Amino acid sequence: FFGFGHRLGSPNAKGSEVHVLHRGMSSPHGYAGKPSSCQHSISSSSSCAIPQFVTSTGRALFLHNYEPSVFDLRSPTWLGIRTHTSYAKGVLIGGESILDALQIYTSIRGRTKPLPGWTQRNGVILGVQGGTKAVNEVVKRLEKYGCPMAGVLVRDWTGVKQLTHQHSGGRRIWYNWIMERGHYSHWHALVDDLEIKGISTGVYINPYIEEIPVHLRSGRRYLFSEAKKGKFFVKTRVDGGNNSNGSSIIKKKSSKQQRNFNDDDNTIYPISNEGDTQVGLIDLTNRNACQWYKQVVQSEVFEYAGASFYMADMGETAPILGAYHRPDVNGLSHHNAYSDDWARVNREAIKEAGRDGDSFFIVKAGYGRTPKYAGTTCLGDYVTNLKKRKDGGLQSVLNGIVNGGFSGFTYGHCAISVAVPRTVNSLDNRTKEMMCRWMEMNAFTALFRTHDGETPDETVSGYGDKYLLKALARWSTVYATLAEYRIRIFNEASFRGYPVVRHPVLHFPSDEQFMTEDAFSFMLGDSIYIAPIMRCGVVKTKTYIPAGRWIH
Repeated sequence: FFGFGHRLGSPNAKGSEVHVLHRGMSSPHGYAGKPSSCQHSISSSSSCAIPQFVTSTGRALFLHNYEPSVFDLRSPTWLGIRTHTSYAKGVLIGGESILDALQIYTSIRGRTKPLPGWTQRNGVILGVQGGTKAVNEVVKRLEKYGCPMAGVLVRDWTGVKQLTHQHSGGRRIWYNWIMERGHYSHWHALVDDLEIKGISTGVYINPYIEEIPVHLRSGRRYLFSEAKKGKFFVKTRVDGGNNSNGSSIIKKKSSKQQRNFNDDDNTIYPISNEGDTQVGLIDLTNRNACQWYKQVVQSEVFEYAGASFYMADMGETAPILGAYHRPDVNGLSHHNAYSDDWARVNREAIKEAGRDGDSFFIVKAGYGRTPKYAGTTCLGDYVTNLKKRKDGGLQSVLNGIVNGGFSGFTYGHCAISVAVPRTVNSLDNRTKEMMCRWMEMNAFTALFRTHDGETPDETVSGYGDKYLLKALARWSTVYATLAEYRIRIFNEASFRGYPVVRHPVLHFPSDEQFMTEDAFSFMLGDSIYIAPIMRCGVVKTKTYIPAGRWIH
């Protein structure tokens, strides 16, 4: 049994119990992160979990339901499915092979469009932050080593907030999707200079909108006020709880439709525990809120910031105990559905702006229909180490990428963290080896991208190390060299639904070696076989190669 989305566990789920409910990965430093629990939820497998599997015999099953579900695969003779609803709807697929079943499944649920050609031919997409000067310095250092660069993804374009809450500390970006001109005083000159060099600019957004201090309100617009006035936020329920099926318990009103919040009430669901400012989550069951947010993306991300792409994060955070605009929606089902809606809204924003084909967005969370809308899915930026799977290391990321491929996520990837927390480690030889192992594996995936952590003040960055810069330039060159091969695979993915990064069992379904607990190798398309090193200090190794004629 393979699939269930970007699950970090063993590709072969036979003998296990799989829980399908979104949750995220959290670590502010981009190092050694472990899966964290989602408030008000049961245990889950990733922020991109879906109720779908395909078997080694070419059979597949998926549920249309968004409610949490559990797949019990522990019995050798039967499987059990439990879902938190009185009505379940699903589809059984019978194919001649795994690839055949996957092709049928993606034809029903939707397939991802190819990424723009510049993401493949031009090299690495750098995760950078710290202001105009810091971004320019990183680009110049890599130019010195001849590193091909496709883009820079600037996370802190909205400015940086100093956290004062006793449980938070540190800093994070402002959730206000307006250019902060004090932090990036020469932003447009930066974008123009990068474009001359063939480097595209990207930014970061999520569905949160935050109160900001008066001095940061640019005079152009104040998003939090607009969203609050339009009643676009997820609200606090009037009953404060759920009944057994996840719907709200309130007295019937005189209106024709029973709602789980008062129309006159604009109490925002408390997303943040920082205490000093309000943070609201956009309610995507509200069509007016969706139209408003699309306009924000088009005017602030594309037109004003001049971005060519962006990270659309936090699609897994819809509160189960929140109150939503649509009367037929309850938080229990919408928690998973939100990621589909989030991907759809962002796809529509790009299409309506006339940017289809040139621009794309990255999501971390997804459900069954997300591949139809999203440009690519990312397994998060916070799991860079070489530890065992249970510690969220390189092994778990490889598992997650190939698992997603069984579920229609054709362009799954993971960013390479080039930062370590000062309190945990420094850039010693072991840490550099770890980062290089991540680079060499990711050079053979769908997108080659780095990430420098959420809190630069608390980390040591690899962008200042000559050895790591040389390694990044080398593997970015390898990645760019394979561009035409990958583009051919992309076309196949859009027409047939085959993943770019594939578990070998897709092409060798009868080979028992590929039924092991963890993925020890993978394929890029149907012709390149890769066996990454996932341990420190290894200079010689043995690996299994499937039947056929191979050239090293």
